[in-house]
Amino acid sequence: MASFSSSTGNPDKGFAQRFRVISSIIASTISLMLVLSGCTPASVGSNEPDAEIPVVYMSAIITTNTDPAIGIDAQNLMFYRNVYEGLLEYAPGTTDLRPALAESYTVSEDGLEYTFILRDDVRFHGGAEFNADSVVASFDRMKGIGQGPAKYLTRIAKWEAVNPETVKITLNEPYSFFPGTLPWLPIVSPAAVQEHSTDDDPFATKWFSTNSDGTGPYMLDNFVPLDRLDLSAFPDYWQDFTAGVPTKVTFTEVKDTATRLELLAKGTVTFSDGGTAFAPADLTLTQKAEGISNIVQPGLSLRNIVLNTTKEGPMTDPNFRKAMILSFPYDDFLDYYEGWGDSTNGPLPPGMAGYNDQLPDFEQNLDEAEKIFEKGGWANSGVTLNMVSVEGAPFQQFAATILKDALGKFGITMNSVVLTWAQIPPLMADTNTAFDLAFLNIGANTDDPTDMFEVPFGSTNTAATGGYNWSNIQDPAIDSLIEKARNTQDEDERQSVIDELTAKVLSYNSVIYTIAPQDVNPVLAGWEDSKYDVIFGLTTVRLFYTKEIVR
Repeated sequence: MASFSSSTGNPDKGFAQRFRVISSIIASTISLMLVLSGCTPASVGSNEPDAEIPVVYMSAIITTNTDPAIGIDAQNLMFYRNVYEGLLEYAPGTTDLRPALAESYTVSEDGLEYTFILRDDVRFHGGAEFNADSVVASFDRMKGIGQGPAKYLTRIAKWEAVNPETVKITLNEPYSFFPGTLPWLPIVSPAAVQEHSTDDDPFATKWFSTNSDGTGPYMLDNFVPLDRLDLSAFPDYWQDFTAGVPTKVTFTEVKDTATRLELLAKGTVTFSDGGTAFAPADLTLTQKAEGISNIVQPGLSLRNIVLNTTKEGPMTDPNFRKAMILSFPYDDFLDYYEGWGDSTNGPLPPGMAGYNDQLPDFEQNLDEAEKIFEKGGWANSGVTLNMVSVEGAPFQQFAATILKDALGKFGITMNSVVLTWAQIPPLMADTNTAFDLAFLNIGANTDDPTDMFEVPFGSTNTAATGGYNWSNIQDPAIDSLIEKARNTQDEDERQSVIDELTAKVLSYNSVIYTIAPQDVNPVLAGWEDSKYDVIFGLTTVRLFYTKEIVR
């Protein structure tokens, strides 16, 4: 197994240090605990429907904008999935769709028209009634803003209110996965938009960036960007708050791993974004720690190292990139994950529709890598690469460390740079500042497997356009195969197209697929029956569907 560099520290020593942190209660009170002292989770056993049950969700990053039409990153989703709703929703922890603001829907025989019957007992937080006009206005707003969830409107030809309780959506062409996009299209109050709009801001984006008016179970009480969000139960929510369901929610930003472990051990926080912010060894610790439980679910995501194919130098050569893929120590990374992840064989994670278990998993082959580096004249020739990873994600830094060591065997230097997430996309978007390699988590956005291709490989999703195609591949053949897979209704035929698409993507040698992680999130004991969403990233939890276990 590859060892940590001296700057990273010995893994066993680090494990012991973390164990002492999580097992001990220090005497001094840190400032963050003072901030949270007013919202310490209720003791296990509160089971009255009207009892106040506050919970604290600890995140590595808090959003800077609360408008659901703007952002769809994890930090945005954890807010708006608790405050806003769509016509349909995914059952927690699954890819199964079920009614939300729409009670039911029908589909025309040609697969083009979807008719939704809406609930008639829904109100917005501001008091306005929800109806078909609310849906039309919200779709119009998302299209007008043209960011975030607007991408899911592009397949729709028109949307219209048939009557106050009925909405009809007509597609450009049949798309069997269309219902799975509807949870991404949150409904906002048209009354709030009208009240807070201006000539320069017709969609009231300024107001919605720090305020909210949705139909969800929680209302926004307080928002401090990059610090905290406070929510409270909406008293007129169309579903009942039953015993054990949280009534007050605080999202707070905590980056430091030791502090995060300590807060969990003390019971100061209830939920965490574990899998993306804790090292696997920390998850093993929390699995054993008294007072903490790990929620373990299949993860429909991949941990990728993206290779920038347009970066000047050897990165433009697919053979050089192939040798890099062969150099990565996959077994070492699996060992580092301590059983919290599985090996990978391509752009789809295990468990995703379209996944082909007949493809071979990636394996390190240093002999073959050496032949390619030698033949290309890259070995011991002064090649220097720069890789960026996200601050607060230790698994990314470990991946960079073992890849750096592997490439060093061939005289290739790789510098590892750690930045905040907010810093990275703008740098990747500029050819002058883009890195050769970047760690990027890719997760399922819907039950449609082609999303796992379009997001990192679609021609319109390059870094320069604000997308996550950081390899900067622009291939009409890939775009065409993505559309063909989406438009193919027969499952066997669709699988054939996805297999062809997978082969095409892999031929570019543009991604090191390091691991398919499980979705592991440490929570306060008593909340282990909760479910995180496998859609919307691995850290989103809709707290209305959580419940404290009655003991």
